[in-house]
Amino acid sequence: MATSNEPERRSVLRIHLPDGVGTCLEDLAAYLRLALACRDQMNWTTCSREKLVASCLWTERALLGLLLLSSVKGTAQKPSSPESVAPYSLSVSVNEVGITFHASDSHNLPVLDLKPEEIDVFDNDSGPGQIISMNHLRDRPIHAGFIIDTSGSVAPQVSRSRAEAQEAVQKLLLQPSDEGAAVAFGRSRRVVQSWTNQKKDLIDNIGRIGAGPHDPIDGTSVFDTLFSTCAYEFGKGASTAAANVILLFSDGEDTASYMTAQTAIDKCRENHTVIYAFSPKPAPESNSLGPSTLRQLTEQTGGRLFYVDAPDGDIHADIDTVGTDLRNEYFLLYRLRKISHDGAFHKIVLVGPTRVAEIVGTSGFYAPVH
Repeated sequence: MATSNEPERRSVLRIHLPDGVGTCLEDLAAYLRLALACRDQMNWTTCSREKLVASCLWTERALLGLLLLSSVKGTAQKPSSPESVAPYSLSVSVNEVGITFHASDSHNLPVLDLKPEEIDVFDNDSGPGQIISMNHLRDRPIHAGFIIDTSGSVAPQVSRSRAEAQEAVQKLLLQPSDEGAAVAFGRSRRVVQSWTNQKKDLIDNIGRIGAGPHDPIDGTSVFDTLFSTCAYEFGKGASTAAANVILLFSDGEDTASYMTAQTAIDKCRENHTVIYAFSPKPAPESNSLGPSTLRQLTEQTGGRLFYVDAPDGDIHADIDTVGTDLRNEYFLLYRLRKISHDGAFHKIVLVGPTRVAEIVGTSGFYAPVH
């Protein structure tokens, strides 16, 4: 058989890395080797704990790296061929933005009869934009992820967090179509209950969080945990058909994440997932960054921050507020006055009539770059 001296032509993948990714990729080769070793054992989740601890690496870190690489922008240049067919492309308008929000009056009761003409949308302080449609989303199925921090900084709070999460299960998951999942995390995260509509199973498994031996490698990966949960648990077919929500029980202190807070927020917003945080109130003399971090996570995804041990705090009322928010939301579609394809963040402000005391929704979006 004749052979050709023509050099082999290979596909070339050019990857343009966003800011902050470089540090995450430093150990990626090691992560991938570890992931492949676990894959060879035919079980991703039960790979030898001792091997992982000894390497100071965890299987999910490898998966996180893979997901990160798959999500960054890149193009593959392949050799042209006479038989190649141009791919089908679909053009859609990029100057229309959808926002999910809830509105309440001065008594913290939901306002259920808003009309589009009563709402003004301001985008980057310009506007008001043109509202195309607005629908009331009542009693959607709730998909709730209960995420409990078990790291050393909140060790005395774990039993309280478990009890609060269990109460939230009882109060939020009321319909057969409602589902919950439970995640524990310190330096790494662990899914202790996958999606289920069986409240007893969910409550039982939440009750086991923090009961085992403490992770020998201390640290807290709030951002990595949120990113992974929004990518894996909420990333499969996530849409506005369900009210996707994370209830995060943590002080917000992150000491070990590779992801940034903004990367986690963007992933959760991409999958229509709101974050509500329940946190111990820091001491007045504390220099903790946790409260500002939790405010950023909740405000930018359309949720709220509750201090569970504040003098005026009431966890029962807080959980009721979450349920009221999720069962009485609006979805608004509006057209931007102008859009620059520069990837810049657009701050969105919704202004309602005087009978509305508060409107809470996603704080903004990033403009496309193409």
